Amino acid sequence: MFASRFAKNDARSWSGGAVSIAAGAEFAADDVTFDSNSTSYGGAGVYNGGTASLHRCTFESNTALYGAGLMNSGSARVTRSLFAANNATAYGGAIFNNNAATLYLL
Repeated sequence: MFASRFAKNDARSWSGGAVSIAAGAEFAADDVTFDSNSTSYGGAGVYNGGTASLHRCTFESNTALYGAGLMNSGSARVTRSLFAANNATAYGGAIFNNNAATLYLL
């Protein structure tokens, strides 16, 4: 996915307000904005259960219980990205990385 915007999406009962990546799935985003998304659980911007590559993305003003910008339960590589004004009511305003998950921040 390239040069896109996800704004004001809501996943009321689970994860991934804007994007939810299932286990075994792959997702790549370049120059994508995740803005003002919400969820009742985790990953209002992106919930990753598979493999995600996020390059030059902006995560701004997202709201969730865990990982308002990104909740990672799989393998994620985040490069040259901005996390600003995200709000998690439990843990990980910007990013929440589950125990067995792999996260690379470059």
